[in-house]
Amino acid sequence: MPHKIDEFEFSSIEQDFTELSQLLINTGNEMSNFSEQLQEDINFEADRKIKHMENISKMEKHLSSINSNVNGIKSEVQTEREERKDADERNMRYTKRWNRITLMVSLLAIAIALSSFLCQFFGFDLH
Repeated sequence: MPHKIDEFEFSSIEQDFTELSQLLINTGNEMSNFSEQLQEDINFEADRKIKHMENISKMEKHLSSINSNVNGIKSEVQTEREERKDADERNMRYTKRWNRITLMVSLLAIAIALSSFLCQFFGFDLH
């Protein structure tokens, strides 16, 4: 024989069903909120990574520009070194030439002074 449900039992079942329905609705809302929060977190992390990659790209371009400038400066410095080396060699040749001229004039002055001294020592009159 089928069991008859009295009004109290029906009310209890109805209340349980209502609570269960409310629990399912709350669980659904929590899942929806969790899903939204998770999507926001994923979007935030994706945006952060995109910005990070953009910053890396900008830094690479900046670094490339710096490297280009450094290479240009290195080339200029090397050219300047070579020019200075050439100028130093020319100056050294010029200095050696004047040193030889000065040495020759000094030797000539010493020879004249020595000959004058010897002439006076031996009594030769140069006048």
